[in-house]
Amino acid sequence: MSLRFALVALATLSACTQSSETGSDGFIKDAVVLTPVFEPPEGYPYPLGDLSGTIGGTAYTLKSYDYSVGAIDPAVWVMEMDDGWQMRATFENATDPGADGPEVTFKAKPPAALAKGMRFLAAVELVQSTGDDEAVLLTSAQPAEVVITDFTEGGSGEYDRITATLTGTLCAPSGGGCVPMALRFETGVYQNDW
Repeated sequence: MSLRFALVALATLSACTQSSETGSDGFIKDAVVLTPVFEPPEGYPYPLGDLSGTIGGTAYTLKSYDYSVGAIDPAVWVMEMDDGWQMRATFENATDPGADGPEVTFKAKPPAALAKGMRFLAAVELVQSTGDDEAVLLTSAQPAEVVITDFTEGGSGEYDRITATLTGTLCAPSGGGCVPMALRFETGVYQNDW
């Protein structure tokens, strides 16, 4: 299960309020009250894009999601920071992002705002989520390559759209065997240029 769902669950409860007064039996007089403050909208989280391909001969079909409710929180974003551009993308279970299963995440430092034909290196992890835990199954020993094959600017207040490939070799983090990775994704992406 994604940590985002744990955060959403936490956000659904307001702070507990307690009376400091105790009765003659030593118990708190007033009950602890939990008040839900967030009811996810229908369709939440919103599908943002798709990833498919193989890692070590195993086929993967995953999805990126938009977790935005009151604030921008997509699973795929690019931002210009003090030390240059940074990108992060996470692809989860294609039918239920809260379900246990594999997740592919990559982090990169593109040379500029995303554009068609751009190539850059990325650090990739394949993790298995189980409940609130995530186990890293494979990671890129050498940086993988992202190639943007199509780019559509989203306009003011809309996500840009990219189609790209992600290729490289992933290895067991304990130094075990390595396998080839060949993935393709098409997704919305937030660039901090709104």
